[in-house]
Amino acid sequence: MRKLSAPLLLLALGCSDPSAPPIDPTPVEPTPIEPVVIDSARTSTDGELALRNLDSQIDARLASVARRPEIFEVRRDAVGLLLSRSHYLGAYDDFAVAAELADEALAMRPNDPIALSMAADVASAVHRFSDVATHLDAAALAGDDVALDRVTLFVSLGERLDEALALAEEAVRTNPSYGTHVARASALAALERYEEADEAFLDALESYRDVSPFPLAWVAFQRGVMWAEMADRPELARALYEEAVRRVPPYVVANVHLAELEVEAGETDRAIARLEALLSRTADAEPHGVLGELLADRDPERARASVEESRARYERLLDRHLEAFLDHGSEFFASVGEDPARALQLAETNLENRRNARAYIVALEAALAAEDVTKLCAIRADAIDAEAQSAVLRRLVGELATDCD
Repeated sequence: MRKLSAPLLLLALGCSDPSAPPIDPTPVEPTPIEPVVIDSARTSTDGELALRNLDSQIDARLASVARRPEIFEVRRDAVGLLLSRSHYLGAYDDFAVAAELADEALAMRPNDPIALSMAADVASAVHRFSDVATHLDAAALAGDDVALDRVTLFVSLGERLDEALALAEEAVRTNPSYGTHVARASALAALERYEEADEAFLDALESYRDVSPFPLAWVAFQRGVMWAEMADRPELARALYEEAVRRVPPYVVANVHLAELEVEAGETDRAIARLEALLSRTADAEPHGVLGELLADRDPERARASVEESRARYERLLDRHLEAFLDHGSEFFASVGEDPARALQLAETNLENRRNARAYIVALEAALAAEDVTKLCAIRADAIDAEAQSAVLRRLVGELATDCD
């Protein structure tokens, strides 16, 4: 869950600057919004039908693996499909199945590039980044081209970003495709080159020729996250989140992000209905937590039940896949989970795992919730020198300047 802005949290801490000038009450003319480019007329398979097809494809691949476990190409397809379903539906039991398939392959042929690639993909999905690096190094030694995987790894870690962009641009030069354009877009976004990144995402869509809705929804969601949570321009994100859920209606994280923007726009009833529609379809903890927050004043008993369901789910997910849920777990415990000390501990562990801009934002907000000014200012100082930055992180660091400098 996204949280209060730093100024509101600082007021709660009693850290606001009493010498600050009064706010000018004169209304400010809003900056005109240029709508983002969305090809809404593009044809794709109905999202619900695509999800049913995805289920069938997974079942068929798993049956094939059971019959012929030595055929790694089919096993690799199964892993990719499982990880795709986990992303769109929050079907996190798929992590365990995918990991078993990858581990079996490594046990059979430890130096096989396909086995190493599967292992790297599973480790990346659950944010075990040191394992990703190990598998990619081994795959490269085995002759596999891991350039795009390294781009993803460097962006996820928030390091070697110039190298990530160079790798992606070389890949685009030699093979302009959906995958290479997406890699370039991700690297550009991490370097705060948001307009160029958005163009690169559009290049990826232009290169995509299939009718599956999943890549279209994924790009729309990634563009929305970039504008809202990196570039600090949430007004550009809503249409993109709407496009993502139009293509794949039960796309869990896209629905959650869209619901939060609906709340900000005063459309709380719409947001509640959106979240309620997700509950029976996902193992994700976040929809329950956000719904509990929205119901707090309307239906306290139901709100408490929703928050407790979210808490139980986070505990299970953190127990099984700790690294994958450190950031969202921290956000939950810093807000409606009402355990700011736990939130800060999770956020600090997340920073040990990766130091991208989002990890710093989560850690700063957790330290604010815990009212730990010493750690707050230490994290802020570290964030200033971090390679990975974003407009949101830069704003938050600036708002904390008076209290930490």
